[in-house]
Amino acid sequence: MSDINLFIQIIFTLAIGFVLGKSFTGAASSSEKILDKKLDAIIEHLGISFDPYKNIPSSILDELTLGNKTKAIKLYREFSGAGLREAKEAIETIKSRQ
Repeated sequence: MSDINLFIQIIFTLAIGFVLGKSFTGAASSSEKILDKKLDAIIEHLGISFDPYKNIPSSILDELTLGNKTKAIKLYREFSGAGLREAKEAIETIKSRQ
């Protein structure tokens, strides 16, 4: 395995751990926000396309289109395992991108 592939795997593992950690602990601390910005900078520097909302199930998007934000949040929580606050923020972001 090349060094760059190993590096990319490490970065994605850290990112996944960070996201899962946030979902269990609630709001991000200032050090987590700094880490998030650093990960974003590394991803951008490597030219990696990363869209956390790329594989959102169509059922969630359909509920948003119908104006059922509460149902979309519920479905997102079931899909991702996210907490209520994180799911609400994610749905609002997805809605603003539509």
